[in-house]
Order: sequence, then structure tokens, then C-alpha cells
Amino acid sequence: MDASIPKVFISYSWDSEEHKKWVRNLAERLVANGVEVTLDQWHLTPGQSLTQFMEAAIAESDYVVVVCTANYSARSIARIGGVGYEQQIISGRIFAGLPREKFIPLVRQGEFQPGAECAIPPMFSGTFALDMRNPEREDASLETLLRAIYRKPLYEQPRRGAPPQWLDSTSESTRGADMAAVRLATMDLDGWELVSGLAQHHRTPESFYMPSERDRRTLDDGKLVKLMFDIDLPDGWGGDKKPSSLIERMWVIVTGRVGPYYVGELNNHPATSSDQDHLRAGDEVVFLPEHVIDILEEESPKGIDGHRAVRLSWDRDSGETEEAAQGLIHPNRLWSCAEVLDRECLLPRTPGVYAWYFDQLPPTVPGEPCHTFEGRYLLYVGISPKPPPKNGAAPSTQTVIKRLRYHYRGNAAGSTLRQTLGCLLAAEIGVELRRVGSGNRMTFGSGEARLSEWMAEHTRVACVRHEEPWNLEHHLIDNYSLPLNLDQNRLHAFHSVLSKLRREAKDRARTLPVL
Repeated sequence: MDASIPKVFISYSWDSEEHKKWVRNLAERLVANGVEVTLDQWHLTPGQSLTQFMEAAIAESDYVVVVCTANYSARSIARIGGVGYEQQIISGRIFAGLPREKFIPLVRQGEFQPGAECAIPPMFSGTFALDMRNPEREDASLETLLRAIYRKPLYEQPRRGAPPQWLDSTSESTRGADMAAVRLATMDLDGWELVSGLAQHHRTPESFYMPSERDRRTLDDGKLVKLMFDIDLPDGWGGDKKPSSLIERMWVIVTGRVGPYYVGELNNHPATSSDQDHLRAGDEVVFLPEHVIDILEEESPKGIDGHRAVRLSWDRDSGETEEAAQGLIHPNRLWSCAEVLDRECLLPRTPGVYAWYFDQLPPTVPGEPCHTFEGRYLLYVGISPKPPPKNGAAPSTQTVIKRLRYHYRGNAAGSTLRQTLGCLLAAEIGVELRRVGSGNRMTFGSGEARLSEWMAEHTRVACVRHEEPWNLEHHLIDNYSLPLNLDQNRLHAFHSVLSKLRREAKDRARTLPVL
């Protein structure tokens, strides 16, 4: 047996057949969530020694879940039957120094307070016991129990930060360059300027992520931070549809501090490098805490192509990459579901990148600061095919049109986008993720048709040809807010919300019968 799989023994009293069934159902739900459970209803056979079974089960288990009722408490106090014997073993183990945390009491019936109906045996007095008396709160209590078994608390203690800077006797004015020579860049003098992340956060506090004020004010030299640069572009750049300036989110390495200002070095080549001469990788950047929209942690999944700590993969063709991106940001046209599914559709039968535009935001999805086009929100980008396998196997030959058609008429088992949308729209359109077939696949069953109808009504797509679409996808995720993208997008403020929603839907599906 895998040592990482927790082992649990359930101790309870045979109060009634209904109570035995409830305990068995609890055991089944634990097993469905990866726990190895020892239960007398499953493992005790006629002729087997009761005392030996109890002693071995308690000794070999990582946890003992004690299902407390008033009858259980009374029998344990009076040392009656199997419950009484189990309590002797448990008491002896606790007195011998076994960690009390091994024994998890949960109240199924009865009261917490001392008295005739008290469900908690004296040995567990003062111990945190789960309340599972209310069927409507049973799922939440089960999650608490599973978190205890897997040692994964709902809330984790935050990492200790640095002491306040004012404790340091060194004057800030002695750090970095001369205070009189430091200023923020301006569009008219420098051809670029920084956008205040704090101002954007105040406009849309629920959807625009900002690190804490303390973290933004206590940056050490060498730290990597993300800033928003508004870069001036030549008149007529890209045609009438494109703006005269472009906002890019780029990484900066902190090199010092002067008074309230940070001094840093730009660690990205701007995507607009071929169109402007104002800003280049390695240029000095002066900024304030209000400009910091992200801080790269050491464990961050972003970055890391061997150049300090962030990706510099756009050096050789940044202009071409941005030009391709603009084909999705300002497309010539948006395609409807009916047009995509039409046999005569002229969408590319080649590798490429596609962008999904929505005329209606799915529940909880932030609309700011997402890009909009013709009144629709850009929420997701995808590619076809995937990057070539690293093991040297033949790459996929899938095309953009084939992938888009599957998104529109396939199912959640083969479409990350469909699974995401179904989880977000579950209450609105009445769908639920379920296991199907052998139980290894998850779809929305008959609800897939309703999901397809919603997508056909509320989405449009744009696409561009690209021989290495994964590179363009990286660029888009790095430079635009795409809340429905999960892969490579863990720094987005909506990532944790969406991941939790999908995880909860899958966990629930595993507890339901297979369709």
C-alpha cells in the first residue's frame, strides 16, 4: 500500500440500522476521496476475534474517526461492549503518549455540553469535535474531516515578512542614486510612462490583482516586479484601428532605492521594439510602490528560460510576434458558431492561435482589465496543435478549424474551455459535471447540449495562422488579461478562483454515480 495514502479506522456504536448505514456512507465517501478505511461492516468476519480486530485497526491506522452519539458516550463511560473495549485501548494509547490528534471525534447525534444527552466521551472533553448533526452542513464537515486527514488546512499561515523599514537606521536617501536626479518617466519627455496599478485596483478592486502594500514597500534589491508601461508609437502605426500607444506588462529587476522611489532595470524586450526606440531591455526604470502589479516569487511558475528569472523568448522576433497578436486583438472579423461548423468554412486548416470573445461575462469572471473588441470581451486564447513532444515523438497535426469545431460541439472531457464554462454556468443553465462511461471521463452529460447552445449564442472567435502557436500563446498570456486561461497563467488574479471552482466540481462528480 502506498505510504502516502492515509489509513482511517472508524469507531462507532451500533445504535440502529439507520445509524450503521450512515456510518457506512461516511466510510464510502472517505474511500471515494482516496482514504483507506477500516470498517467492521466490511472487514470483520464471523469467527474473528473482536478484540484483536480493534487493537490491530487502532494501531495500524493513521487516524481513528470516532462517531459520537449519546449512546456511544454512555457505553464508553460504562465500558460496555465493543465501544467500551475500544475506549480502553484509546485511553491507554493516549496515556502512553500517542498524539491526541490521531483521534478525531465527530458528533452525529446528541449534544456537545455535559449532561444526559452528551455525545462526547470524557476523554475527548475539550477536544475540537466536528459537528455532523445537520445534513445540510454534512458536505462542509466532510471537507473539514478530509483536510484534517490529509493535513491540508483551509487557511495556511502566511510567510513572515521583513521588519518595517523604519527600524533600519540607514537613511533611504543614501541608497541608490542622488535623489535630485531621480524622476518618473513621462510620455512627452521619454516616449513612455508607467500606469498606476493602484489606481486600476481602486477602479476594479475585485478583479485587478495587487500585491499587499507591505510587500510593495519592502522590495529588496534583485527582486523581480511587473509594471505596466504605456509606450508611445509612431503616428498611423498599424492602421486606423490601432492605438497611438500600447500598454505592455513587463518585468523589472530592482537595483536600488532612492527616497520613495525604486530604481530598476527592464528585463523584457518590449513587443514593440521594432516600432519604437524609447524603451529597450536593460534600460533604467524609476517607479513607485503604486506601480507594482506583481512580484515574482522564487517558486513562481512564470519565467525562467535561463535569463535571470523571467522569459526573454521574444528577442529574435518580438515585432513579428506582436504583429501576429494584433491579428487577434484587432481581427478583421469574428466568426460565429454556425460559420465555424459550416462545411465550407474558410478558417485555417493549419496550425495557429484562436481567441474567444464573449458578449456576456460568465458568472464571477472579471471584465476588467480584459481587452474588448466590438463590445465583446476577450477571455481565452488557445492553440492547435500543442507543442511538439519532448520525447521526440511525432508532433500533432491537428488544425485550428478542427479544434474550434470540437470546442463548439464536443464535450468537457476533451475541451478545457467547455469544462471551465460549464463549471461557471452550472447554476445558470442547469448543468453538473459527472463521471461517464467507465468513470474515468467527466462531462456534463445531457447538459452538454445546453452548454453548446450558450456558447453558440454568446461567443465569437478570431484566429491567426502561426507555425509555432505556443510562442504566440505565451506572448498573449504575458501581455493581456485572460481570466479563462489556466495553463501558464497562475499569476492572474482569477486563476485561484477558477481552479477552486473546477476542483470542487470534479470532487463532487467523484461522489456521484457514474452515468
